[in-house]
Amino acid sequence: MRTVFFVLSFFRSCPSSCARNYEHDLYRDIIENYDSRERPVLTYADAVEVFFGISLQQLVDVDEKNQVVIMNMWLQIEWTDQNIAWNAATYGNISTICLPSKLIWKPDVLLYNSVDKKFDTNYASNVVVAKNGYVLWVPPAIVRISCNMDVRWFPFDEQNCYFKFGSWSYTQSRLKLEKHKDKLFDISEYITNVEWDVIENYVTIKEVNYSKDKPDPYRSLIFNFKIRRRILYYVFNFILPSFFIFLMTLFGFILPVECCEKITLEITILVAICVFLIMLMNVMPTTSESVPLIGIFFSFHFFLVSGSVLFQVVVLNFYYRNPAIQRPMSSVTKFLLLKFFPRLLGIKRPGHENETTEKCSEFSQVRPSFNENFSRRLNDKRIYRCLADLTRKDDGDDFLRDRKLFIVDGGMYFNAFFLTLRQIYVDLKSITDRMKKQDDIDDQKNDWKFAATR
Repeated sequence: MRTVFFVLSFFRSCPSSCARNYEHDLYRDIIENYDSRERPVLTYADAVEVFFGISLQQLVDVDEKNQVVIMNMWLQIEWTDQNIAWNAATYGNISTICLPSKLIWKPDVLLYNSVDKKFDTNYASNVVVAKNGYVLWVPPAIVRISCNMDVRWFPFDEQNCYFKFGSWSYTQSRLKLEKHKDKLFDISEYITNVEWDVIENYVTIKEVNYSKDKPDPYRSLIFNFKIRRRILYYVFNFILPSFFIFLMTLFGFILPVECCEKITLEITILVAICVFLIMLMNVMPTTSESVPLIGIFFSFHFFLVSGSVLFQVVVLNFYYRNPAIQRPMSSVTKFLLLKFFPRLLGIKRPGHENETTEKCSEFSQVRPSFNENFSRRLNDKRIYRCLADLTRKDDGDDFLRDRKLFIVDGGMYFNAFFLTLRQIYVDLKSITDRMKKQDDIDDQKNDWKFAATR
């Protein structure tokens, strides 16, 4: 009885470590006889067959200015390593184990078009090894790749980019890179980007022979994908403002010439265009291969408004030109601006063609009545001769000394009449000369204004 109790107490008090740890034995047996520098092949002539694929997780950023795409992805790498295969029955029916990736051989598959400082940004995750030597390695990575940006149709552009994966050291005869059967280019867990949509993806195999002596090419997998920009942000921040600014430019041409606020409006539009050009310059790459059409539009708009400001300065100079203190319009300028160009453009100057005819008709209507009244009051022929002499005399005093008395209407003698008449004539002539001079100045001003407005 005591013996049975002692045996039961022994097994109850025996710790779990008394049982055999098959996983520990398996790790020990694999590591002791394994060399991570050796390719897992039976003979040297054999090639390691590696199945490769990627799973896109997120499009982190598209840097158009530096032509860089940042992507978060998981690599799907599978191969068979006979050096770490085991019999499951020997190790307590263990079928899979996890090993640190640095302890076993791994294919040196790298991203060729990486622009990251570390170049290879794969996280050193563990590998899953099956009993038959099948190895699955899924390292996460945030990669930065170069992508040639075609911004001609910005912001309605589509960009074609690619990931180029291949072995850095082994040729096709040593490492044969194949497409993954299940997860070649998987986007089932892709997180949608707020600015770009992935609209197309496909994979191609490329073989390049870098040695001319031995035709043994290097094989690589090209993961091509196309992304399309979402335009909502750019429509409200680029397209619509530029459209309304262009409308303001068109309406600026409708403003009258004498309105000086026209230059203020155009300079304000010019500043707005400069702001949009700076915003566009901060986004676009400094490339000479393609120029965005919206950039061409802004540049054309910029030169249009700049030219409009310069011409407006010239027009205002014409419009406010004063012939009294400035040189009058030359005959050549008058012919070009007032006759040739208006006739070429089909522009008629309102009221200018009939102005001379109307003045002549008015003068012809006034002159008979004036002559009739004057003849009725001063019917003496001598008065006509005296008045004719008066109009031809430069000095009225000499004229009056020669003719002291004149007989008018029944023999009344008076000299004051001719003094008053002469003074009226001098005053009327002065007023007429001033009015003619002012009319001439006004005509020249109107000529400059017509040249400015047309």
